[in-house]
Amino acid sequence: MLLAGGSAGGLAVYLHADYLRRKVAAAAPSLGRSGFKALGVSGLFLDVPDASGSRRELEANRALF
Repeated sequence: MLLAGGSAGGLAVYLHADYLRRKVAAAAPSLGRSGFKALGVSGLFLDVPDASGSRRELEANRALF
């Protein structure tokens, strides 16, 4: 199984891959550890000021990491 996503989906892959791997392993043990792969494509959000000068990405994502 391949879990993949780009942009916001890539960030979701980074954040949830371990949880989903455990769920897949419990539901389909025959897949084994090598039966689940995760590929996050460009799931980064730059910490730069927006048009109003606020740095919203930093505050919005601070709790995630």
